[in-house]
Amino acid sequence: IPISVPEALVGATVEVPTLGTPVKLKVPAGAANGQRLRLRGKGIEAKNRPPGDLFVRLEVVLPTGGDERARAEAAAQLEALYEGQVIR
Repeated sequence: IPISVPEALVGATVEVPTLGTPVKLKVPAGAANGQRLRLRGKGIEAKNRPPGDLFVRLEVVLPTGGDERARAEAAAQLEALYEGQVIR
């Protein structure tokens, strides 16, 4: 499911389509691109068994367009959050 950078950073509640009705999913603060979250009992039903789990993969979508200066300022602020972390 696509989420925005702010949703990944601070967490959010997003609506997720399921095989039945859509459900609300809490995205934890600090969520990573590709992270999988489980929705218990929202998967496929098998004969004589309860429904399985549905796994949702998060896709952090970067903004496009807009003011280049504003994007540069936002990138600088995000870069400051990495201070002291080894990411490579």
